[in-house]
Amino acid sequence: MQLDVVGAGLAGQIAALAAAASGFSVRLWGRAVPAPARAVALSTPSVRYLSQFAPAVSELGAPITRIHVSRQGRWGRADLAASEFNRVEFGRVMSNDELSAVLDQAIQAERLDAAVESLSPTPSGWQINELKTEQVLLATGGAGLLKTVGIESSQPELAGQLWAGIGRSDEKTAFERFTDTGPLAILPMGQGRVSLVWHRSEQCEAEVRPQQIERAMGHRVRISSIEAQQSFPIRLHRAHSLVRPNLAVLGNASQFMHPVAGQGLNLIL
Repeated sequence: MQLDVVGAGLAGQIAALAAAASGFSVRLWGRAVPAPARAVALSTPSVRYLSQFAPAVSELGAPITRIHVSRQGRWGRADLAASEFNRVEFGRVMSNDELSAVLDQAIQAERLDAAVESLSPTPSGWQINELKTEQVLLATGGAGLLKTVGIESSQPELAGQLWAGIGRSDEKTAFERFTDTGPLAILPMGQGRVSLVWHRSEQCEAEVRPQQIERAMGHRVRISSIEAQQSFPIRLHRAHSLVRPNLAVLGNASQFMHPVAGQGLNLIL
């Protein structure tokens, strides 16, 4: 059976590989967009699952062996070690681009039909019947594209901006700190790098300096520099339905989970 996967981000790449392994004849539409300031935390079951299709995933990034959670201005913390739960690690942290490259290699090895030039999904001017196929999996797009394929969605109000970056640090503990503006996550990526994600107010400056991260963390972490960073408004949209005849949606096409939670891609898997 033919399956068209629309959207070549992480969700689309994974869906294409999983569908091919299940016996579908897959065409993957779109092109992965570089995200140099973004990283993803995969749980151990997620790493194990993806390693079926792309064994190199288990070697990417760095393991999460310790998690430290606290709240700014309040006494107390949660401090969890994987060894206390008879685990080697809770998961692994890797850059979006590194994971995407490994998945792309697996897609090429499977010789999936990557029709990147033939279709350019946009909120306007794109019709689902252009694909002329039996089954479609939509793994990209916002409210406009959902409406095009006959699925209504809502957009709750969210305040603030999301800031993401890759910093230089030898820190090996995963930190989550609840600050006055929103949660701040620092995740070890190995090779002297950490992933940084911070929910900040709309009035904050777009650029963040290492000293701001350190102050917000109560000087628990030393950040020598920030190599890449990006700020963007937080957006949320929820699809009212995830399926219609011959079509299903997943990932950010269905709903957008706060990236600091770090569980969106794990839930897709």
